[in-house]
Amino acid sequence: TAPGVPEAYATIMDVGGVSTGHLVTSYNGRPTKLEGNPAHPGSLGATTRYGQASVLDLYDPDRSHEPRHVHDGARARATWDSWDKWATGHFDELRSSDGEGFWILSESTRSPSVEAQQVQLRAQFPKATWVTWDPLMNSNEAAGLESAFGSRFRPVYDLSKASVILSLDADFLGLHDDMLTLSRGWAAGRHPDHGSISRLYMVESGLSITGARADDRYAMASSRIVVLAARVAA
Repeated sequence: TAPGVPEAYATIMDVGGVSTGHLVTSYNGRPTKLEGNPAHPGSLGATTRYGQASVLDLYDPDRSHEPRHVHDGARARATWDSWDKWATGHFDELRSSDGEGFWILSESTRSPSVEAQQVQLRAQFPKATWVTWDPLMNSNEAAGLESAFGSRFRPVYDLSKASVILSLDADFLGLHDDMLTLSRGWAAGRHPDHGSISRLYMVESGLSITGARADDRYAMASSRIVVLAARVAA
Protein backbone atom coordinates (compact mmCIF):
# COMPACT_ATOMS: atom_id res chain seq x y z
CA THR A 1 0.00 0.00 0.00
CA ALA A 2 1.27 3.46 -0.88
CA PRO A 3 2.08 5.79 2.04
CA GLY A 4 -0.98 7.68 3.23
CA VAL A 5 -3.43 5.32 1.51
CA PRO A 6 -5.75 3.58 4.02
CA GLU A 7 -5.86 -0.20 4.11
CA ALA A 8 -8.68 -2.30 5.60
CA TYR A 9 -8.29 -5.83 6.91
CA ALA A 10 -10.44 -8.31 8.82
CA THR A 11 -9.57 -9.46 12.33
CA ILE A 12 -11.24 -10.64 15.52
CA MET A 13 -11.44 -9.21 19.01
CA ASP A 14 -11.86 -11.30 22.15
CA VAL A 15 -14.00 -10.08 25.06
CA GLY A 16 -14.59 -12.60 27.81
CA GLY A 17 -13.51 -15.42 25.52
CA VAL A 18 -16.06 -14.55 22.82
CA SER A 19 -14.59 -13.62 19.43
CA THR A 20 -16.22 -10.85 17.40
CA GLY A 21 -15.30 -9.98 13.82
CA HIS A 22 -14.03 -6.50 13.04
CA LEU A 23 -12.74 -4.50 10.11
CA VAL A 24 -9.69 -2.38 10.87
CA THR A 25 -8.63 0.70 8.93
CA SER A 26 -4.91 1.35 9.10
CA TYR A 27 -2.52 3.95 7.72
CA ASN A 28 1.10 2.94 7.09
CA GLY A 29 0.58 -0.17 9.23
CA ARG A 30 -0.95 1.74 12.15
CA PRO A 31 -4.59 0.90 13.02
CA THR A 32 -6.75 4.00 13.47
CA LYS A 33 -10.40 2.85 13.31
CA LEU A 34 -12.39 -0.26 14.18
CA GLU A 35 -15.82 -1.21 12.87
CA GLY A 36 -17.88 -4.38 12.90
CA ASN A 37 -17.40 -6.94 10.13
CA PRO A 38 -20.73 -7.30 8.27
CA ALA A 39 -19.71 -10.82 7.17
CA HIS A 40 -19.11 -12.07 10.73
CA PRO A 41 -22.14 -13.65 12.48
CA GLY A 42 -21.08 -12.25 15.86
CA SER A 43 -21.14 -8.61 14.75
CA LEU A 44 -22.89 -8.25 11.36
CA GLY A 45 -21.36 -4.80 10.99
CA ALA A 46 -21.87 -3.64 14.57
CA THR A 47 -19.28 -3.00 17.26
CA THR A 48 -19.23 -2.35 21.00
CA ARG A 49 -17.70 0.47 23.00
CA TYR A 50 -14.86 -1.90 23.86
CA GLY A 51 -14.10 -2.36 20.18
CA GLN A 52 -14.18 1.37 19.52
CA ALA A 53 -11.89 2.09 22.48
CA SER A 54 -9.43 -0.74 21.86
CA VAL A 55 -7.45 1.35 19.37
CA LEU A 56 -6.59 3.78 22.18
CA ASP A 57 -4.57 1.04 23.88
CA LEU A 58 -2.10 1.11 21.00
CA TYR A 59 -1.38 4.79 21.54
CA ASP A 60 -1.53 4.83 25.35
CA PRO A 61 1.56 6.78 26.56
CA ASP A 62 1.36 4.95 29.91
CA ARG A 63 1.95 1.51 28.36
CA SER A 64 4.97 -0.31 29.74
CA HIS A 65 8.08 -0.03 27.60
CA GLU A 66 10.19 -2.46 29.57
CA PRO A 67 9.72 -5.59 31.72
CA ARG A 68 8.84 -5.28 35.40
CA HIS A 69 9.66 -7.49 38.37
CA VAL A 70 8.49 -7.64 41.97
CA HIS A 71 11.09 -6.53 44.48
CA ASP A 72 10.35 -6.21 48.21
CA GLY A 73 6.61 -6.37 47.48
CA ALA A 74 6.71 -3.58 44.90
CA ARG A 75 6.98 -3.62 41.13
CA ALA A 76 10.31 -2.35 39.84
CA ARG A 77 11.52 -1.60 36.34
CA ALA A 78 14.05 -3.82 34.59
CA THR A 79 15.90 -3.86 31.29
CA TRP A 80 15.55 -6.39 28.50
CA ASP A 81 19.20 -7.36 28.97
CA SER A 82 18.56 -8.20 32.64
CA TRP A 83 15.46 -10.18 31.59
CA ASP A 84 17.45 -12.21 29.04
CA LYS A 85 20.15 -12.93 31.62
CA TRP A 86 17.61 -14.06 34.22
CA ALA A 87 15.35 -15.97 31.83
CA THR A 88 18.09 -18.11 30.25
CA GLY A 89 19.07 -19.92 33.43
CA HIS A 90 15.62 -19.84 34.98
CA PHE A 91 13.76 -21.53 32.10
CA ASP A 92 16.57 -24.00 31.47
CA GLU A 93 16.05 -25.16 35.05
CA LEU A 94 12.28 -25.39 34.52
CA ARG A 95 12.77 -27.52 31.40
CA SER A 96 14.68 -30.06 33.44
CA SER A 97 11.57 -30.53 35.61
CA ASP A 98 9.12 -30.39 32.64
CA GLY A 99 7.90 -27.00 33.87
CA GLU A 100 6.57 -28.19 37.23
CA GLY A 101 5.73 -25.11 39.31
CA PHE A 102 5.60 -22.87 36.23
CA TRP A 103 2.33 -20.88 36.09
CA ILE A 104 1.20 -18.59 33.28
CA LEU A 105 -1.61 -16.07 33.79
CA SER A 106 -3.27 -14.62 30.69
CA GLU A 107 -6.55 -13.20 29.50
CA SER A 108 -9.06 -15.58 27.93
CA THR A 109 -8.67 -15.76 24.16
CA ARG A 110 -9.53 -17.82 21.09
CA SER A 111 -6.71 -16.30 19.04
CA PRO A 112 -5.15 -18.93 16.72
CA SER A 113 -1.76 -17.28 17.22
CA VAL A 114 -1.93 -17.46 21.01
CA GLU A 115 -3.25 -21.04 20.91
CA ALA A 116 -0.32 -22.02 18.67
CA GLN A 117 2.06 -20.45 21.19
CA GLN A 118 0.40 -22.44 23.97
CA VAL A 119 1.05 -25.67 22.04
CA GLN A 120 4.71 -24.76 21.64
CA LEU A 121 5.05 -23.83 25.31
CA ARG A 122 3.37 -27.02 26.53
CA ALA A 123 5.73 -29.06 24.38
CA GLN A 124 8.64 -27.60 26.35
CA PHE A 125 6.90 -27.45 29.73
CA PRO A 126 4.28 -30.25 29.82
CA LYS A 127 3.73 -29.87 33.59
CA ALA A 128 3.23 -26.10 33.47
CA THR A 129 -0.18 -24.63 34.40
CA TRP A 130 -1.86 -22.06 32.13
CA VAL A 131 -4.55 -20.00 33.87
CA THR A 132 -6.89 -17.59 32.09
CA TRP A 133 -8.79 -14.79 33.78
CA ASP A 134 -10.82 -11.93 32.40
CA PRO A 135 -12.62 -9.22 34.41
CA LEU A 136 -15.63 -9.50 32.07
CA MET A 137 -15.76 -13.30 32.20
CA ASN A 138 -19.02 -14.57 33.70
CA SER A 139 -17.45 -17.24 35.90
CA ASN A 140 -20.69 -17.87 37.84
CA GLU A 141 -22.55 -18.69 34.62
CA ALA A 142 -19.75 -21.01 33.47
CA ALA A 143 -19.64 -22.78 36.84
CA GLY A 144 -23.43 -23.21 36.87
CA LEU A 145 -23.49 -24.73 33.39
CA GLU A 146 -20.62 -27.05 34.24
CA SER A 147 -22.46 -28.18 37.36
CA ALA A 148 -25.69 -28.76 35.42
CA PHE A 149 -24.30 -30.45 32.31
CA GLY A 150 -20.97 -31.88 33.48
CA SER A 151 -18.82 -29.91 31.06
CA ARG A 152 -17.98 -26.32 30.14
CA PHE A 153 -20.51 -24.72 27.80
CA ARG A 154 -21.34 -21.22 26.64
CA PRO A 155 -25.05 -20.56 26.07
CA VAL A 156 -26.12 -19.08 22.75
CA TYR A 157 -29.45 -17.26 22.98
CA ASP A 158 -31.80 -16.35 20.12
CA LEU A 159 -33.86 -13.60 21.73
CA SER A 160 -35.62 -12.85 18.43
CA LYS A 161 -37.79 -15.95 19.05
CA ALA A 162 -38.65 -15.07 22.67
CA SER A 163 -41.99 -13.54 23.58
CA VAL A 164 -41.05 -13.08 27.25
CA ILE A 165 -37.50 -12.41 28.49
CA LEU A 166 -36.59 -12.60 32.18
CA SER A 167 -33.14 -11.32 33.10
CA LEU A 168 -31.86 -12.03 36.59
CA ASP A 169 -29.15 -9.46 37.31
CA ALA A 170 -27.70 -9.92 33.80
CA ASP A 171 -27.03 -6.72 31.87
CA PHE A 172 -27.04 -8.45 28.48
CA LEU A 173 -27.64 -5.20 26.57
CA GLY A 174 -24.80 -3.27 28.19
CA LEU A 175 -22.24 -5.54 29.84
CA HIS A 176 -22.08 -8.97 28.28
CA ASP A 177 -19.46 -10.76 26.21
CA ASP A 178 -22.07 -11.43 23.49
CA MET A 179 -23.98 -8.16 23.77
CA LEU A 180 -24.09 -7.49 20.01
CA THR A 181 -25.95 -10.72 19.20
CA LEU A 182 -28.23 -10.38 22.24
CA SER A 183 -29.05 -6.73 21.48
CA ARG A 184 -29.90 -7.55 17.89
CA GLY A 185 -32.10 -10.47 18.93
CA TRP A 186 -33.93 -8.38 21.53
CA ALA A 187 -34.48 -5.52 19.06
CA ALA A 188 -35.84 -7.96 16.44
CA GLY A 189 -38.77 -8.75 18.73
CA ARG A 190 -39.61 -5.11 19.44
CA HIS A 191 -41.04 -4.03 16.10
CA PRO A 192 -44.83 -3.39 16.20
CA ASP A 193 -45.07 -4.41 12.53
CA HIS A 194 -44.54 -8.02 13.65
CA GLY A 195 -47.96 -7.98 15.29
CA SER A 196 -46.56 -8.55 18.78
CA ILE A 197 -43.80 -7.13 20.93
CA SER A 198 -41.66 -9.23 23.25
CA ARG A 199 -41.74 -8.24 26.91
CA LEU A 200 -38.59 -7.81 29.00
CA TYR A 201 -38.59 -8.24 32.76
CA MET A 202 -35.45 -7.22 34.65
CA VAL A 203 -34.61 -8.09 38.26
CA GLU A 204 -31.36 -6.50 39.40
CA SER A 205 -29.51 -5.12 42.37
CA GLY A 206 -28.32 -1.96 40.57
CA LEU A 207 -29.54 0.08 37.62
CA SER A 208 -28.15 -1.12 34.30
CA ILE A 209 -28.68 -0.42 30.60
CA THR A 210 -30.89 -3.50 30.31
CA GLY A 211 -32.89 -2.42 33.36
CA ALA A 212 -33.41 1.05 31.88
CA ARG A 213 -34.89 -0.53 28.73
CA ALA A 214 -37.00 -3.17 30.44
CA ASP A 215 -40.80 -3.08 30.33
CA ASP A 216 -40.85 -3.92 34.04
CA ARG A 217 -37.85 -3.54 36.34
CA TYR A 218 -37.64 -4.79 39.91
CA ALA A 219 -34.87 -3.69 42.26
CA MET A 220 -33.80 -6.56 44.50
CA ALA A 221 -30.77 -7.50 46.57
CA SER A 222 -28.54 -10.08 44.89
CA SER A 223 -29.05 -12.47 47.80
CA ARG A 224 -32.81 -12.49 47.15
CA ILE A 225 -32.47 -12.99 43.39
CA VAL A 226 -31.17 -16.49 44.07
CA VAL A 227 -34.41 -17.29 45.91
CA LEU A 228 -36.46 -15.78 43.08
CA ALA A 229 -34.62 -17.95 40.52
CA ALA A 230 -35.44 -21.06 42.56
CA ARG A 231 -39.13 -20.10 42.71
CA VAL A 232 -39.26 -19.47 38.94
CA ALA A 233 -37.63 -22.85 38.32
CA ALA A 234 -40.22 -24.50 40.58
